[in-house]
Amino acid sequence: MGKAARPVDLPSVTERVRTGCGNMYVTMTFSKGKPMEVFGMLGKSGTCARSYAAAMTRCVSIGLRYGIPIDEFIHQLSAIRCPVPIWADGEEVKSCPDAVALGVKQILERIESNDELRRHITEEYSEDSGTSRSVSSPP
Repeated sequence: MGKAARPVDLPSVTERVRTGCGNMYVTMTFSKGKPMEVFGMLGKSGTCARSYAAAMTRCVSIGLRYGIPIDEFIHQLSAIRCPVPIWADGEEVKSCPDAVALGVKQILERIESNDELRRHITEEYSEDSGTSRSVSSPP
């Protein structure tokens, strides 16, 4: 399977996850209702934490574009430990990679339980006008 082309505009969903290094904002983009990219923003521009989060989520994004299921990334990143785990919203966040997995799981759970959000991620954006049109009906 080849690498999927990335449309110019994609719908996205963002989740905030507290980590021992500060708040991480995990954003997933979708193409035709399927995960296309994951972005992780952490800390200030130019810091090691920010660079690390960007590198890790770029690797996840490339894998998604080559067809690797999102569940594989959740499984691999979950439970990786660092020296600064924290408890946030009743869950232990063990590391920044664990936070990415947790953020992705939370996004998928939100989509599963929210019809409007499901409709949002199945929209396809017109490259020339910035307007959207529905690609498919959610189940």
